[in-house]
Amino acid sequence: MLIIIKIMNSISNGFNRVNTAKTNNKGLADVPLKYQDKEPRMQRKSNETNSSTRKRDQKDLDVSFKRQKGTSNDDDDQQQQGEVKEVKDSSRLETINIKKYFDPTIYQMLLSPQEHKLRTEKLVIVFWDIAGFATLCNRLNNYPFIIVDLLKNVFSEAERVILKNNGIIDKFIGDGIMAFYGYRQSKENQMAIDAINTALELREKFKLVNKQLTKRLIKEHLNDYKFNISLKCGIHIGDVLIGLLETEYRNQITLIGSNVNFANRLEGKAEDDQIIVSENVLELVKDSFAFQSIEHDIYSYGKVKVFNILSKKNNL
Repeated sequence: MLIIIKIMNSISNGFNRVNTAKTNNKGLADVPLKYQDKEPRMQRKSNETNSSTRKRDQKDLDVSFKRQKGTSNDDDDQQQQGEVKEVKDSSRLETINIKKYFDPTIYQMLLSPQEHKLRTEKLVIVFWDIAGFATLCNRLNNYPFIIVDLLKNVFSEAERVILKNNGIIDKFIGDGIMAFYGYRQSKENQMAIDAINTALELREKFKLVNKQLTKRLIKEHLNDYKFNISLKCGIHIGDVLIGLLETEYRNQITLIGSNVNFANRLEGKAEDDQIIVSENVLELVKDSFAFQSIEHDIYSYGKVKVFNILSKKNNL
């Protein structure tokens, strides 16, 4: 009986201390743990659960609202990742010489938004191609780096001569080159003269490239490999669309139009070392260059009179 009385007194004293703590505005943390009421802790757990549920419900509402707008959190994450990727790519581009990926004029056009709009201009379009290149590649199938070195030499000489004569390199196409003349120029005869001067000079440079290839084959003990390659060219003048051609994954400053196609057809009809120009071009330069008249049947154009440029006239 005495033990039961002591236990009852102890419990009573514990409740008295709890009530005293509440009266004195003290928190339950100041009361010994064994005398704390367990209900507040359960209440806190319930409040935390309710708070978590409210946050989850709000998140579901936000997602639902964004889906109604056509977006979602996943889209936001992808967009943020895209922005980070874009920044990383931009910082990476700063470490390389991006200008080397474009003709200097094309590069400046890319930096000027007003130059992006497709517009009509009268330009001289030029195509070059290496005659006999496919046969050479087949014979040197086991020596691809010899072909690579040949193209590097050709393109290096071409870019120097083209830029020197006020030309703009549109692109390298396999073993071919596309360029144009007359951008932001008004003198049509000068555009044509610049283009033909380039073609004549590059024809002479190509002879040096041929000699370098012969030396390389001898060095590699491949002097039994006979080859016959030459540079052929087609030149035409006419109205074209110039500006930024955009697709989903790639943009490019280039030329578009039937006159571009016709210049390419002329290059296709040229034979070894020939520089074939259209009648429109010849009318502008006939006093400056010696030429030979030829008639070709050009696909989708029929029989067309074209001209093979032989050289500059003696008084030039």
